[in-house]
Amino acid sequence: MNKVANTRQADILGRCVSIDLEVDPEKARIFAFAAVTLNPGTSNLVVNSTGKTGLHRLDLFCQGFDHVIGHNILRHDLPHLAAASARFVALADAPIDTLWLNP
Repeated sequence: MNKVANTRQADILGRCVSIDLEVDPEKARIFAFAAVTLNPGTSNLVVNSTGKTGLHRLDLFCQGFDHVIGHNILRHDLPHLAAASARFVALADAPIDTLWLNP
């Protein structure tokens, strides 16, 4: 990949936050999640419970990013986040679902 393409890719990914949820399939309840960014100055967020404090931390972590990115985020993660709290509905404004990027 050339330098221009690398710079463009870094610019796009720099505006993304990647989220992955762990959901109890029987209760449809989030029990853990992680969120990461490309920014080396930002620590990854890993939470093993999703009480109000955990969801609040995720909400704060996602502030300022243009896109939420994840594998099957459209049909899995975003619906669970929206059900957990209405504040996460805004994450669906410009998601990037890596499931649809696979061949």
